[in-house]
Amino acid sequence: SIKPDAWVKSGMIGTGPFKLQNFTEKRQYNLVRHERYWGGKPPLDAVRVTAYETSTAMALALRAGQIDILSAISRLEAQPFIGNKKFRILTLPTAAHRQFTMRVDDPKLKDPRVRRAVALAINRPQVIEGLLRGAALIGNDTPFWQRYPSAAGVAQRRRNVSTAKQLLRAAGQEDLAFTITTHRLQELPDYAAAIQRYGKDVGIDIKIELQSDAEYYGGGDDYYATTPWINKQATITEWGHRAVPNVYLTAAYQSNGIWNAPHYKNKQLDAAIKSYLSAVDVKTQQRYSKQITSILQRDVPIVTAYHFTSVTPVAAKVRNFQLESINHIRLAKTGLA
Repeated sequence: SIKPDAWVKSGMIGTGPFKLQNFTEKRQYNLVRHERYWGGKPPLDAVRVTAYETSTAMALALRAGQIDILSAISRLEAQPFIGNKKFRILTLPTAAHRQFTMRVDDPKLKDPRVRRAVALAINRPQVIEGLLRGAALIGNDTPFWQRYPSAAGVAQRRRNVSTAKQLLRAAGQEDLAFTITTHRLQELPDYAAAIQRYGKDVGIDIKIELQSDAEYYGGGDDYYATTPWINKQATITEWGHRAVPNVYLTAAYQSNGIWNAPHYKNKQLDAAIKSYLSAVDVKTQQRYSKQITSILQRDVPIVTAYHFTSVTPVAAKVRNFQLESINHIRLAKTGLA
């Protein structure tokens, strides 16, 4: 079998509407129409895919006419395209979110009162309006997006500076200091800076470590024990949309989750997740989702402040392109005017 990192080099054999012609690794990939594509002849005769180090660079390329479609960018980055007749703005509410994780086995962060204090310091509506221009739904430190039918009615967590200070004092962490590690993608650096500012209001000294995508998602031979996004003291990582929250629950929150960045283990939560996954009706799912949310709001291994609305500017000449919630770009029926 072909390893994932060798698939492109192998010629990318598949059944899609385009075939790989040639590429320069991590820079540009040229594809041509698959004339025998089972889904009908694609309108485009070729596609050029260009890789960019940052979403800002990608947005600048669209403005300069170097590309016609890009993957989702933040609402702030999309501002120059709004009202410009050369472009169209596609939006789609999604369950996608940014997981601000805190290692529960770190001496400074192991007390759940400390992590609750951090969560209470964050002004979520201000983050949504300031960084995302309103292009998000408020999060409640749970993977249950409010549009999921299984999401239960749980009181929304709100900023409370006084309570946050009390929790830090009770935990003996009035001089708390820690580092958030993230990478240069969309609003993530600005979100980290916002958390840093909110932390100051309650007496927390937060430093920020910004890495490239390659650094952040890189790792040694024992990948899961060495990659920064799963092992640093605190991280902010983007998680894509899922139609149901099952992957979030099993990969990020379950004790043996493969992407459990906070290194959080809780048998009660594991049991609730198992019951949720085996439930056969929405009412039962809601009962267990409420239990799951209550545990996570108490222990706060992960802060979920908002669920991201996908914002994708495209050139006005692009026709029949449909935005997907997980930001896959499908061009089988897409053409140019």
